[in-house]
Amino acid sequence: MTQLTAEGIETTPKQAEPINQESEDILWEKKSLGNKSSKSVLNTMIFYNSKLFGLRGVDEHRNLSTNQFKIGKDQNYIAFSGRASKTYKAGVPEQEIMNRTGHRSVESVRKYKRASTEMLMDISNILEPGGPPKKCKLEPQDKEESMKMGKSGLDSINSGNADGKMCVFAGV
Repeated sequence: MTQLTAEGIETTPKQAEPINQESEDILWEKKSLGNKSSKSVLNTMIFYNSKLFGLRGVDEHRNLSTNQFKIGKDQNYIAFSGRASKTYKAGVPEQEIMNRTGHRSVESVRKYKRASTEMLMDISNILEPGGPPKKCKLEPQDKEESMKMGKSGLDSINSGNADGKMCVFAGV
């Protein structure tokens, strides 16, 4: 499949069906989501991470670590900085990646930072008009908050097929 993609032959990725509001309500009614048991709390956490960050398959979040998420000082936004992308690893020219993704510099492509981080900081400054403009730093408020959990902590959750099991249990 990697060879086909490199040759420019289109491949259609598998996509999970989105969970609509009616199905979500059923999950809450059947107690698959909630705070009544450790399993329902875990399901709720996985469900909302999937919903907010668009993570549905284990392959999409297997290598996530907490150091990829930075909460701004005013906590009005979260900046996500991903790892090196498949296109960069595959040897696609940096200029082509910049043209398609909107990155403005080669350094940002190499570090694979989101191009919209500056925009999020500007919006955050606009939402707090009470003082002079400030520059938001993308670092945790204190060192202990950075949760030195890393990749191994997320692997211990092993959500794998949690969404599927939860939906089957609730009959969705």
